[in-house]
Amino acid sequence: FKLMAVLAMMVAILAGCNLPTGTPPPTATLEPTPGPYSVSQPGPGPACSVAQRPELSIYSQNIHADPDDTSTVLGFLPVGNWVAVTQRINGWYQVSLPGEPVDGGWINRGSVLLAQDCSCYPRCAEFEPQGPVNAITTCMLTLPAGTTFTIYYQPDTTSDVFATISDGVTAQAVARTGPPDRWIGFDPGVAQADNIGMDRLRWVLPEPEMIVLGGPACDALPMYDYLPVE
Repeated sequence: FKLMAVLAMMVAILAGCNLPTGTPPPTATLEPTPGPYSVSQPGPGPACSVAQRPELSIYSQNIHADPDDTSTVLGFLPVGNWVAVTQRINGWYQVSLPGEPVDGGWINRGSVLLAQDCSCYPRCAEFEPQGPVNAITTCMLTLPAGTTFTIYYQPDTTSDVFATISDGVTAQAVARTGPPDRWIGFDPGVAQADNIGMDRLRWVLPEPEMIVLGGPACDALPMYDYLPVE
């Protein structure tokens, strides 16, 4: 009799819950916490974009609000993705991804590689070769002593000045730009950490006429179009 009473009580309790037979009680669901933006642009990037260094390919790279490791993290550049950059300041590249939270953010230069043919001192510029490009040529650039020459990071008088020299220099000429200015790009022959491609070059205007080019490859220097990325 007692057993029958207990069973009857349990049936009454279940009936009061209005749950269909065999339906488990509801459980709480936790909504995922929104995280920083993740760049989704897979594959090789165009000139003036950055992607992860191969040796760091197991990590996503932080995109910060400021060129400072302690600043807010706006998002990530995941493995196998790329993002365009517009300038480089103090070892940081500024990200360009219009309409997204990471636009205008900063990524540490030490964790990424800049796509070539491109240069970024301080604003980035794309170079389009107009013929075969040789990394090394047999053409020497001579800037005689006694005349002051201004050397730029890019073939643009608004770019950063690399050096102002008046005591003369000889360097390997590597590239040139087309008219009207016809800048000459040369390898400065100094240690530049991991600078590669166009990032290794420094530029001088062929004025005054005292600039001397000499060597069998001078007439065949690869020519580039200079396209600054604003």
